Amino acid sequence: MRTHFPHRIITESLFCRNCRNVGDHGIFAREPFFPRSGTKKGVPLLCVCDHCGTFFVAFSHEFASIRTPAARPVYTKILGRNRLSPGDWLYMKDEPRPLKVKGIFHNAAEEIIVLKDTDGKERKVEHPYLKIEKEESPRGYRLFPFQLPEALLGDFIYHVPRNQFGSVVGFISDNAKDRVALLLDDDSILFITVPIAAQYLGNEKLERFFIEELREHFSPEAASFRILVRQGILFLQGNVPSFVRKRKILTFLSEQKLLRGVVEFLTVKPLQPVPDSQIENSVLRILEDLSLPIFNYSCTIQNGNVEIKAFCYSETAHALLEDRLALIPGIRSFSLRLEEHNSASLHQKSLSVARMLQEHPRLQGARIRVSGFGDSFFLEGFVTSIFQKRLAALMAFRYFKSLKLKNNLRVIL
Repeated sequence: MRTHFPHRIITESLFCRNCRNVGDHGIFAREPFFPRSGTKKGVPLLCVCDHCGTFFVAFSHEFASIRTPAARPVYTKILGRNRLSPGDWLYMKDEPRPLKVKGIFHNAAEEIIVLKDTDGKERKVEHPYLKIEKEESPRGYRLFPFQLPEALLGDFIYHVPRNQFGSVVGFISDNAKDRVALLLDDDSILFITVPIAAQYLGNEKLERFFIEELREHFSPEAASFRILVRQGILFLQGNVPSFVRKRKILTFLSEQKLLRGVVEFLTVKPLQPVPDSQIENSVLRILEDLSLPIFNYSCTIQNGNVEIKAFCYSETAHALLEDRLALIPGIRSFSLRLEEHNSASLHQKSLSVARMLQEHPRLQGARIRVSGFGDSFFLEGFVTSIFQKRLAALMAFRYFKSLKLKNNLRVIL
């Protein structure tokens, strides 16, 4: 299993079932990505104990430190431990529920917080002003046990009945029951059983169910499938004729509410092999599409396996690229390593220069993307002659005199 997850993304403090303690775990991915840029929901990650090497699988959307699309976790700030802003949820000891912060006023000695209840009523809370120099969790805490089903690995929590702070360090299955492991501030480890409604079905029941589902919806490929289910995770091996077919199978499985996620080892075996040169031409045509929010890209293709590295302006770039690449015949797999960067001033200037080049009569037939990052600006896409490549560089350089030019334009004769 370890060889399938070569890229160490982050380190997290998690519970190890072998060590029976909390320690550093390397979080490994099959494809590299940057946690701050994030990745899509449902990406399997291997969590490996640095001390003993014991591992388990978790998913990208189960980590508090990894951005995933549409993730909007709800956290509550605690009076005395967090800086407050209007719109925050605030919990105060002995209150039945959190309240919404409407406004904050303070002087040197006292702070006044205006709160709004769920029924719309307002009230004021006055207390001695405490300047908070450093916050343990700036975005707030999960309130336990009430928010237990929403817990993410690495979440900071406040256990209301125990009046203790801590963090989520594991999701474990013990005696056929799913539990959440917490490391409390007194260094004790607490295991809380997940509510019955949120428990996953038994392994054998899920295996039988999904064997039948795949046979029904994806025959004849399902004849080669091998399925294993553990703790709500489905492991899938087999062969498929195309990447499009593979995506359909994985999309079908990802929509199943009975599963935590899927770890697939599907091999794409095209019915007719396609030369790498033909695949590369199709990939470059997509990368050169000016509607895609990417720049400074590179790609390598070997035996139908595509690897792309690029910067992007938007978190939607990964999904947009993946949707387009999946349609290219002959692709067996692809790896997308996108890093998000967005300098508003450079981006607007780049768009203006790109429009100017597009409208130039001597650059007809060319497709040129202009982008800036750091101390450089890039020309990417294609032109129809060496003259056009040089002309585009000369014209763009007039607007980016203080930056280095990287002319990556392809010449297509």
